[in-house]
Parts: sequence; C-alpha cells; structure tokens
Amino acid sequence: MRKLQIIPFLFAFILFALVCSDIYAGKDITEIKIKGVHGTARGDESSSLESVKQKAINNAKIEALRKAGIEEDITSYQSLFRSETETSYEELYTSDILNNINGVIKDVEVVYENMAINEHGFIEVWVIIDATVIKYETKKDICFDAWVNGINKFYKTGDKLNFSIKPSLDSYMKVFVISETESFLLFPNSYEPSIRLNQHTCYFFPYKKVDYILDTDEHLETHRIIIVLTKEDIPFTGEASYEDITKWIFSIPRDQYILKSFDFTVTNN
Repeated sequence: MRKLQIIPFLFAFILFALVCSDIYAGKDITEIKIKGVHGTARGDESSSLESVKQKAINNAKIEALRKAGIEEDITSYQSLFRSETETSYEELYTSDILNNINGVIKDVEVVYENMAINEHGFIEVWVIIDATVIKYETKKDICFDAWVNGINKFYKTGDKLNFSIKPSLDSYMKVFVISETESFLLFPNSYEPSIRLNQHTCYFFPYKKVDYILDTDEHLETHRIIIVLTKEDIPFTGEASYEDITKWIFSIPRDQYILKSFDFTVTNN
C-alpha cells in the first residue's frame, strides 16, 4: 500500500505517523513480580527448536498469570501469546481477546532452559522464567461504548475514507490503519489535532478540510482500521504496528478504553 494520503483542499500532503513516548500509569494497574515459573512444551515432526521453546515460554507465562491471580478466560491468553509467537496480531483485532483479558505479561526473563529428544524423536523443552505481571484492578466499563458508521468493505484507489463516530462518554480518539505492507497513525495528524469527543454527539471524520485518500499499488490489498477511544488523551507510544499498538493498549487500565476494528479492501482498477 502506498501511504494513505491526507489531502487538504489546497495542498497535498502524505501522512507520516508521528508518535510520542509516554505510558499511562496509575493506581488502576498493579505490577507483580513472579519468580521461578516452570513451562514445558513438546514439538512434532515439523517443529523447530525455537518454536517449541517459545511455546514453553508461553505456557510459563500463562502459569505466571495464574500465580498472580489472573485466571479468567485462559483461552484469550493462549490466543494472545500465539499471535505474539507468530508475529501476527490480526487475530487480536478480529475477536474479543482484548476485551476479555484482565492482566498481561510485561517482562520475561528466562533463567533456565533445557531440551531433549523424546522416544518419538520429537523435541521437548523445559524453561523457568521470572516475570512481571501487570494486573488490571478495574473491569471493562460497560457504559463506555461507541457507534461507528460509514466504513465500507470495498474501496477503489483514489476513493475517500469517511466515517462517523458517536461515543457514549466523553473521550479522545486514536485511529490506526494497517495493511499487509505498512501501518500508520491516521488520526490525530498534522492537519487534525486531537479533540475531545463529547458524549452522545456524532462526529464526522475527517473533521477539517482534508481528505483521507486510499491508495494501493497492488491489484487488491486488505487493510484494517483500528479505532481506540480513551477517557483521557493518552499519547500513543511507538510505531503504528500491531505489536506497538497492542503494547500501548495494555498500558491503559481496562475501564479507560474501548476498541473498534474494521477490515476493508482497496482495489487498483
């Protein structure tokens, strides 16, 4: 995908994602140090040593979460760690995984590892980790929601992306666009600074005299738009990748944000 363009009515400008470094911290998040957590994994005929080791670490992470008192919906954590292992975060934004978790692993140190080949010729790995767990002391705010309209499933090169959003509570918005080849922060941008969205009020984007122009060099290309609303104007940290977006979300207390995600395809006809 060529970078989606934000074009003012008089001048042309290609948006580059500019982000700043700041992490939300508060009493609603607790850090817990967990030491000496064991994890094991067994491979199959197609498994590499590195993939089996990562599965063992992921199993140790899940055990660390249990030891920290986070046992809700372990399936969500298994999906999360699988996405991290495969460096594919798509699943996180096409399901309720990010809405179901109540804590995350912040740091992991592997203090011991060992491997062996079992009687079937498959790799087995054992690890021991020390981990820092972030535990959310708040739950999802069921009164915090938003209604998004206007995002289509298909666009052609040169089409304009427009949408509206109506939040249930006063909030601030970050919008990311991610394709198969690149990603960037769509809003806020150089022409449209962050604004407070008032509750029960419908806003249309772009809100300045600019256009969001969709473009691709491919015959067709899938994109994902990720909309995150927060109760405070929390700066985004990192590059606009699935990984950094996810880390940023994890730094926010569970009752302070909501996430909306949509996929669409751009064709080059």
